[in-house]
Parts: sequence; C-alpha cells; structure tokens
Amino acid sequence: MSCDQPGTRRDRRGTLEAIASGRRLISTLRPIFDRHLILIVLLTTLLPSAAPAHATELLLHPGALEAGLAGTLTSVEGNAVAAVDLDLARYTSASNRLFAAEIRAGYRHAAALDELSLEGSLAWMINSGQNLYPYVGLAGGLRETWVGSFRQARFPIGFNLGLRNPLSARAALRFEYRWRRILDDPVANFTEYQLVAGVSVFWHNEAP
Repeated sequence: MSCDQPGTRRDRRGTLEAIASGRRLISTLRPIFDRHLILIVLLTTLLPSAAPAHATELLLHPGALEAGLAGTLTSVEGNAVAAVDLDLARYTSASNRLFAAEIRAGYRHAAALDELSLEGSLAWMINSGQNLYPYVGLAGGLRETWVGSFRQARFPIGFNLGLRNPLSARAALRFEYRWRRILDDPVANFTEYQLVAGVSVFWHNEAP
C-alpha cells in the first residue's frame, strides 16, 4: 500500500494541466492550419521552381519603390465589405533574396461604420523566372473604427500570400490573400479574410 505525498500530487496535477493546455492549443491551431493547407501547398509548389531569370527590364530590383492602389473584398463572420487600400513599398535584398517592406493605409465604410487602418508588412519575393513573383509576408498594424462619437482601436496581425505580375519596369498587377486575427475587440477577437486585386507603379526599378 502506497500513499502519495502532497508534493507528488501537486506535481501530477501540474503535469496533467500542462498536457491539457497543450491539447487545447493544438485544437485551436489545427483548424487554422487545415483551412490554409491548400494555400500553403500552392506556395511551396511554386518555391522550388523559383530560379534566377535573365535580367530584363521586367524584373523587380533592390532599391525599387512601389506605390499601389488596391480594391479589397473582406469577409468578416460571413459579411462582405468592400474597401480601398493605398500601398507604399521599398524593395531590398539580403542574402541574395528580395524583400519588400511595405506600409499600407486603408479606408472602408459599411452602413454607419467608418474605419481607418495603418499596417506594416515584410514580404519575401520569389522570382519564378516567368515574370511572376509569388510572395509570403507577415503583417500587423492598427485600426481605428468609429460610429458617430464612439471610437474603438483594434490590432490586426496575420500573414499575406500573393503574386505580383510586372507588365513592364514601371507597372505591375497584384493579387493577394490576407489572413488577419483582429485583437482587442470590445466583444471578442475574430478572424478576417481578404482577397485583394490592384495595380502598382514603380520608380528606381533598375538593375544594380
């Protein structure tokens, strides 16, 4: 016959609570992973085929500046809202890889609600060799929403999956999927999905 000491019982309870917390975390993250599995597979399919292409006037280069205008279709808890974004980006290279540091300002209006947003993002651009640049990036920012005199700040964080298609050294088409988790909502945090299509113009887009 054995008798557990109080310290042993506390250790066992702590271990069981840690296991339960780990299971809850996995249960929370798994639906997010499953929902975006197709997009992740598509991106990883494109990455191995990315190979340096012959330098042409259509390629994006470090030092280039980009200004873009995009229309966004946003789905929030099943409700669709249209918005307009203005994007400013600068391209740079590190370890022979091309990155885009971007600032985005947006405005949207739905019923009596107005919203201004400001986001920053960092994206890794991949040259597929076909004048197509798939990219993946992380983003975060601030949103200010108001209805009449009531104002509320929220904080979106998430990732972008997209494709830039340069038409020339000065212009490109852009398509992007954005996943955002909206934090600090007064009711409850929620998830947002955005599909973006836009056009961009470039300056200083010359080969180094």
